[in-house]
Amino acid sequence: ETFKEIVDIMGGVDVELTQDEIYYINDQIAQNGQSEYLPYDTQAGIVHLNGQQALWYARNRGGYVNGTEYGGSDWDRVERQRNFLNAVIDELKTSASLTEIVQIVNAVGPNITTNLKNSEITMLVSGAMTYLSYDIEQLSMPTDGTWSYGYNEAGSVILVDDWYQARFDLAKFIYEDSVSEPQY
Repeated sequence: ETFKEIVDIMGGVDVELTQDEIYYINDQIAQNGQSEYLPYDTQAGIVHLNGQQALWYARNRGGYVNGTEYGGSDWDRVERQRNFLNAVIDELKTSASLTEIVQIVNAVGPNITTNLKNSEITMLVSGAMTYLSYDIEQLSMPTDGTWSYGYNEAGSVILVDDWYQARFDLAKFIYEDSVSEPQY
């Protein structure tokens, strides 16, 4: 509910969708007895999503929905989530007000446990407009070549095969040139 509320506080978010993603969102809305469909004539490209529509976009990993099979995987879902977060950040950078940021923090706050004091949170919120101007760098973990698929009682899982390389990749991302090659 908070996810949807945040998107709606922002007035929605613009995300680039394929035609299959548009159909998937509408099929999920139909299957779940919801009413906030994308218009029938919505075409692939940049589409303005409200909170409910954005939630179905971010949860999409394919599968059968309302009798239709959609291709996709967990990796596709992760990519959609990254696209969504980038769209949210872009939207916040270009049009958010401090009032909106405060509303979002108030919506998210009850769902977070932290050791930060209220005064520290207030200070962070007051600097939000500055923080939004910073460049964002991203890294997916585990990195290529350090993992494989496996199975356990939970089903299909990702196994980290090279913890030394994975740790090095993360440290290199954070600390850049101050990190030397991993020691095996």
